[in-house]
Amino acid sequence: MKKKVLFVSLLIILIVTLIFIIGVNSIAEEQKEIKSATTIYLAGGRVGEPGYIFSQALAYFINKKSDWLRADVVATAGATANVELVIKNPTEYFALAPLSAYGYMPKEAQYGNYDKLKFIANGTSNTFTFVTYDPTIKSFADLSNKTVNISREGAGITHYIERMIQESGAKNIKLVYGGTGEAVTNLKDGLVDVSYTKIDRVYPATWLKSTGIIDMETRKPLYYVNIQPQVADRLIEQEGSVEMPCRVYPGAIDPRQQAEVWALSSPLIFAADERMDEKIVYEITRVIFETPSTTWAVWHSQGAHMNEDFIPVYFGDPSSIHPGALKYYNEHGVKLVDIRDVVR
Repeated sequence: MKKKVLFVSLLIILIVTLIFIIGVNSIAEEQKEIKSATTIYLAGGRVGEPGYIFSQALAYFINKKSDWLRADVVATAGATANVELVIKNPTEYFALAPLSAYGYMPKEAQYGNYDKLKFIANGTSNTFTFVTYDPTIKSFADLSNKTVNISREGAGITHYIERMIQESGAKNIKLVYGGTGEAVTNLKDGLVDVSYTKIDRVYPATWLKSTGIIDMETRKPLYYVNIQPQVADRLIEQEGSVEMPCRVYPGAIDPRQQAEVWALSSPLIFAADERMDEKIVYEITRVIFETPSTTWAVWHSQGAHMNEDFIPVYFGDPSSIHPGALKYYNEHGVKLVDIRDVVR
């Protein structure tokens, strides 16, 4: 009996020892894998914005789906600040960036002559509209003697909003600068007559109310203020603007919206400096493209357009795509699309 007890005891000790050794080895292997992984940083923009949610989603997908690449999201003041991080750290950071950062900004703008940013894949549609509680204000031409909350100073889109307002024909307009959250508060508190805000657009033409619109509607009904598409088109032609007018068909946002609305599209695209390792960008592209749109949509409604029709975009020419992303698309026979055709 004693021998049997001794045997069982030794067996238990042996099993426990083996489990311990296996556990230690597993931890060691895991630590080794973590140490050997390549870590990159994704400049994701302002916390709570659709772009930041998209960035969090992509980092999660990379960390789950890649054997060797890891991604951390860094919050910033917005899309313009995202690009500034890439400029400072071109081999460590990629970003959700505005079209105006791809070498198309006027030379006097904050990016100067920076032209090394390259496309990876589509991101959020980033569409702006202007709203008011005053039903007599129907377009920018009706802004005379009004106070208008536009985007924050220094943001890439601000220059173009200013120019469109200047070209509208309206006079004596007071501009207030601030983020989308401030714009909501200012309109609700009666500090401004018109505020800019975002509409959630799922490509090609599904329109949803953003949280900002829903918040402002808790006070009283909203009316949509049209940008003037002919003015936006003229700025595109004359000044190289990349902020594009887009038509929101009647009833698309709300059944009460009986007329069409012209909004302003400033898409945000996942991008990297051309100096970032092609192998890293290839892996980012693979994860983006091979993650189903239904999975993206769990994170944000705009994720529904993250499919083969809308992911692989460029601006003007396929040479604007990062070589690492282009290699993936070419190897997999993916059709490339000019983002301007998607927006319009």
